[in-house]
Amino acid sequence: MAKLPKLTYLVGDQETCCSESAAAMAAKAESEVHFKVGDKEFDSQEKAMETLVSTTEEMVKSFTTPATCHVSGKTTIAGKSCNCPVEAGTIAKQVQEATQLVSMKYQVGEETCSCPNAAKAMAEKAGVATTYCVDGTETQCAMTARLNLARAKYKAAVTAIAKTAEAADAGSDS
Repeated sequence: MAKLPKLTYLVGDQETCCSESAAAMAAKAESEVHFKVGDKEFDSQEKAMETLVSTTEEMVKSFTTPATCHVSGKTTIAGKSCNCPVEAGTIAKQVQEATQLVSMKYQVGEETCSCPNAAKAMAEKAGVATTYCVDGTETQCAMTARLNLARAKYKAAVTAIAKTAEAADAGSDS
C-alpha cells in the first residue's frame, strides 16, 4: 500500500501528510497550504484530489494487467514476474478474480444497490445524499469513493499474489 500515490500538504518548504498539521503550520506562518501528489504541486485541493484519484486508478490498472517483456519473455502481474505463460495466466486469473470481488455499493437512505445510475435516481427521488461503501469504508464524496475502490483493488491483488506465493512455498515443502 505504501507504493500507492499519496496526497501531502505543503506550507512553505515544510511537507506533511496531515491536513490538521498543515492548517496549523499555515496559520502560524500566515501562509497558504499547497497540495502535492507525486512530484506535482497544486494550489487547489480539488485538483490535487482529482490527480491523486486518477493516478491511483491508473497505477492499479497497470499493476493488475499482465505485461510481457518482448526481450526476456517474462510476464509480470501484480509485481510478480514469471517465465512460464501458464503460470502467468494462472496468476492473472487469480488477480482478476480477487479484484472483481471488490466493488462499490451505494446506500441511499435505508436502501442499498450496486448500480450508480439507480443510486442517483433513488437519491434524487428521496432528496438525500448517496453514501458510497467500499470494503467497509463509507463516504459521501464520490472522489474519495473512487480512491477507496482503487486502493481496495490494489490490496486485493497484493493479497492474491501473497496467497499464491504461500501456496507455492507450502507445495515445495512436501
